[in-house]
Amino acid sequence: PSFFHAQAGTRDQPRSRGLGDVYKRQLNILIRWMDRYPNNVCSITHGFPYRSFLVVYQVVLPKAIWEPFKNPNLNIELSFPVRIGDKFDFPYHEVIPTIESMVNNIGADHLLYGTDMPFQNRHCTYQQSRDHIEKYCEFLNQEELDLIMGGTTARILNIARN
Repeated sequence: PSFFHAQAGTRDQPRSRGLGDVYKRQLNILIRWMDRYPNNVCSITHGFPYRSFLVVYQVVLPKAIWEPFKNPNLNIELSFPVRIGDKFDFPYHEVIPTIESMVNNIGADHLLYGTDMPFQNRHCTYQQSRDHIEKYCEFLNQEELDLIMGGTTARILNIARN
């Protein structure tokens, strides 16, 4: 698999609110790359630039964000504690609707749990980073939870899972 990280801004062009020009360009580069290598499995690390989509106390993802996921080989990491753990407190109730939207629009089979350890420890423990998904995303059934918490990663890395 190939792993990509897309940013909402650069040194020359600061982050903008919503789906800014920098992030749109990066998504378009990813789409062109996936078109060029259609059989390659890809994953976006660190999730979306969630800070760009903060509206009061929630993350509101625009419809255009789902465009690259028309490619069935694209996956994305969930990593809310490390990305916006300073904005919300455990158990991150504010991001649960966003996770549900990601499951509905991308599918649990294309979502990967991620921690970015030890960096996330600035905001929560490793166990809390698991618990906010495993204990508080009550909309997830066991199969979806198993996919997010390791099954998707095992599939894209082509490794056996016990």
